[in-house]
Amino acid sequence: MKSLATRLSLRFAGVFAMLLFGVVAITSIIILAGANKTVQGQMAAAEADIHQLAQLYAASGRPLSAAAPGIVQSVSAHQMRIAIYDRDGKLLAGDGSLSAQPTPRYFDRIELPGGWAAVAPASNPGQGIVGYWLLMFILGGISLIVSWLVGRHLATQSLRPVADVTGALSKLAEGDFSRRTFVMEERREVGSLTSAFNDAVDKVASVFAQRDATESRMRQFIADAGHELRTPLTVMMGYVDVLRRGAVREEQLAGRILETMNDEGGRMRSLIDKLLTLARLEDMETVEQRPLDLSVVVADVVESMRKASPGRILTWTAAPGVTVTADESELRSAIVNLVDNALKYAPASPVDVSVRAEGPFVEIAVSDSGPGMTAHERARAFDRFSRGENRADTTGAGLGLAIVKRIVERAGGTVELESAPGSGTRVVIRMPASA
Repeated sequence: MKSLATRLSLRFAGVFAMLLFGVVAITSIIILAGANKTVQGQMAAAEADIHQLAQLYAASGRPLSAAAPGIVQSVSAHQMRIAIYDRDGKLLAGDGSLSAQPTPRYFDRIELPGGWAAVAPASNPGQGIVGYWLLMFILGGISLIVSWLVGRHLATQSLRPVADVTGALSKLAEGDFSRRTFVMEERREVGSLTSAFNDAVDKVASVFAQRDATESRMRQFIADAGHELRTPLTVMMGYVDVLRRGAVREEQLAGRILETMNDEGGRMRSLIDKLLTLARLEDMETVEQRPLDLSVVVADVVESMRKASPGRILTWTAAPGVTVTADESELRSAIVNLVDNALKYAPASPVDVSVRAEGPFVEIAVSDSGPGMTAHERARAFDRFSRGENRADTTGAGLGLAIVKRIVERAGGTVELESAPGSGTRVVIRMPASA
């Protein structure tokens, strides 16, 4: 089957051939009409001269037989074939072949005193058109070849984006969703095709990327849950086995076992809640963002944490009117996590929460003067289940800072950590201020 470019070039050449044939036909008619008009004019002029000369010779008393050679010689300048005959059909002068069945269209018989004259063109006016046709046949053949080559080139160039899109679709069918840049000199139909393809690839790639991201998060969630829940489940199952073996009859031992199992169950519940929170933050679109007065939010968080941690020193400072656009429940959760970390990992230190405007941004800082963190701990602080090197005696799952980071990113901000061994820790949330 012929390619589309070949079919288009053949059609282009065919249209050119039809136009060429039409031009040749029209010009041929015009040429023939012009030649016929010229011949008719020449014949009319020759006939007028013959009449005039014959009358002049008759007036001078000379017979037609004597005047015939002079008449033929005088009229021969009109490029006409002329023959003069007497009444009996005897040739007196001129071309004797004109008496043999002349062509009616280009033959005139003129009556003269004492005889008659025949006039015809020296050559058939239609003979010149044959040469024209031969010339146009040669030029037309060359033009057809050139037009086919040009049409082939133009069709190939015009259809190149279609070929590119076809190849890209084959790659797409193989699972390659990378966006491709096409050379689009044509900005209409073919350009629209390539633009539509790029848009479709972007949509498909986005859907598959979302699917892959969801699957990755699900695998991460399952791996994290399985890894972190294994230890408390093992502990609880071990204690259940101890109780089955008779420890339940020892009231004091059974009490300690049940208390430990209760602690492990609480740890599991807390871990699961935080894992679900992370999963929700990864999957959900940001919702219900609105301007929030940080002085109000920070005051509420600090007051609630004071009630939960009696005896601890919690302070806060915030200028009124400092606002950010965020989801209120998520932002409260981020600040609660930071304050809770400071209370747990710096048990003998006061904790301070401050809010300040810094150009187009707002900074929320939670500081303590606890034991601080090493460089290795700082590098992994926002990783899931990162709890530091000497925190085994502190309850927690190591998910608090990971949750904080995700919440802040959803609000369009960043979070940084400043700490050094023995110098305390300062976590800074930086978010765009509300307009």
